[in-house]
Amino acid sequence: MWNWVRTLVGFFLISLVLGSLGEYAFAQSSASAEASPPVAAKESSDAVALLKEVLDRACSENNLPALWAGKFYADGPSLVAASGTRKWNEPDPAEISDIVHLGSCTKAMTAAIIGQLCTEGKLRLDSSLGEVFAEVPTVPNSAWKDVTVTDLMQHRSGAPGNFPFHQFDEANRNSLVNARRSLLEHLVEKKRTRKPRFVYSNVGYTVLGHIVETVEGRPWEEIVNERIFIKLGIRSAGFGAVGKPDGVELSNSLPNRAWGHTESSGLVTIVKSLLGEKTGDSLVPIQIDNSPCIGPAGRVHMNLQDWSRFVVLYGLEEGYKELGISKEVWQSMLSPAENAKEGEAYNAGWVFFDSPKFGGKGYFHNGSNTTWYCYAVASPGKNRCILVATNVFSSKAQKACDDIARYLADDQ
Repeated sequence: MWNWVRTLVGFFLISLVLGSLGEYAFAQSSASAEASPPVAAKESSDAVALLKEVLDRACSENNLPALWAGKFYADGPSLVAASGTRKWNEPDPAEISDIVHLGSCTKAMTAAIIGQLCTEGKLRLDSSLGEVFAEVPTVPNSAWKDVTVTDLMQHRSGAPGNFPFHQFDEANRNSLVNARRSLLEHLVEKKRTRKPRFVYSNVGYTVLGHIVETVEGRPWEEIVNERIFIKLGIRSAGFGAVGKPDGVELSNSLPNRAWGHTESSGLVTIVKSLLGEKTGDSLVPIQIDNSPCIGPAGRVHMNLQDWSRFVVLYGLEEGYKELGISKEVWQSMLSPAENAKEGEAYNAGWVFFDSPKFGGKGYFHNGSNTTWYCYAVASPGKNRCILVATNVFSSKAQKACDDIARYLADDQ
């Protein structure tokens, strides 16, 4: 599994790094930022203690501020634990009810809304940009007019990984819908390759979000709040930085919220490194997030228990019913492109894999806003999902989360 984890990380990290990070506050987010009540682990105290030991060791060995991890069942006991601190070098212990940043794991939620709209007859998986945006003058006559919803969901539309997203925010400060319309118009002005290959694209999923907005006539943030969060009983969801969520004007971070972190690259550290001196392990706490424009591709946050309410549906044989998606649409969404290579077998916000360690076939995704890293695995037929998150992005964080997921996959 580690090979395709690194493959996907490479795709989304390039997109995120080249995209603009920054602190924005938009009052358009309608999801509540209030955390759900603490979730009690339901498995035996021994299993919880063992998981806690695994997380403690991973934090220590990999220089991680904190880790949150759990194995969640739709119809049985869950196992969840947390380790470390919410902020580097501060005595504020992480708790299992803490909110974590989902990054690109947001994409599956946008795709689920697409599935709902297709089921309701408001959209089709083969609907084209030319059809959906027939009234946008630049779209129907462009090289992008025949791009379908499925092309976008499979990252095979020809859309680039990213744009300088901040420029769309700055030009449309009072409307995220207008910002995404500007992004669409910018895209269709670009040349499109005749034979698009797989390119992991935040741009593509932002366009999917704007398709949703266009069909429904309101911002994606309101739609995902109603169609995913409220529908599934998710109470802790919000958008933006965990400690500085959209719609909340703050000079400092909210209390009792975890911080994201980056690895230290200050001048002193660089000089010591050049001189061959030990620099030690240091992290920089920070509350930033991706551009608001790309919300549909990666700006949701919530706690693990709430996140599991969504992800575990992909481990059920009839999870589509809970989401209000038809079986036919669900099966089409959860099918990769023909002859897709390993790491490129992708659709509807999920990478498809077949790994004995994880019990055979399943769905995987990871996410990062470059200050957090998270990891999700759903196991069809096992009625379960595995979720891991840490509040720093680094190669050690990636490997640690993969190791913890493997540990949880064992039916110990």
